[in-house]
Amino acid sequence: MEGRSGTGRLGVKYFYYACRNKECSLKVTALEVEGAVLSRLSVLAQEDGMLAAIVAETNRRRSKELPSLQARHRSLQRKLASIRMSADKVLAEWSAMDAREGRTFLNEKLGELAQQREQLEQAVAEADDAVLRAQSDVVQTETVREALANIGAVYGTLRPAERKELMQLVLRRVEVN
Repeated sequence: MEGRSGTGRLGVKYFYYACRNKECSLKVTALEVEGAVLSRLSVLAQEDGMLAAIVAETNRRRSKELPSLQARHRSLQRKLASIRMSADKVLAEWSAMDAREGRTFLNEKLGELAQQREQLEQAVAEADDAVLRAQSDVVQTETVREALANIGAVYGTLRPAERKELMQLVLRRVEVN
């Protein structure tokens, strides 16, 4: 089935899904497909086994992100330490210099290092937050149950583009008989 949606200038209704076979005239509206999907998601909220599997897989995927977040955090901390060492070196050279020209150059270098340090400190703080969230934000079964039970209401508040994106995330393919 091929996806299309919208309403034409003269109020012509386009179907969300239409069969690709030219001999077939099967067409299904977006309302029908999306309604069936939302209904099924609400049912999933009541199936403990499926819900447990969804929560376990979600938490497994989230935990896989943690090592890369921690590695990024360590890398940023090493870069920050390097910047601090460079600044200390420049300061040591600055105090030993007599010439005004040399001091101007070192002042510029110190300014650049200060700016880099500030950016890295911000990046380290963001990486810290991401690591903490990944470690503590475990998806809870009841949260998922409530979200799936209320999916219709949430879906109703979405803009058309957001609805389309959600359906693309949820659906791999649609078969209508």
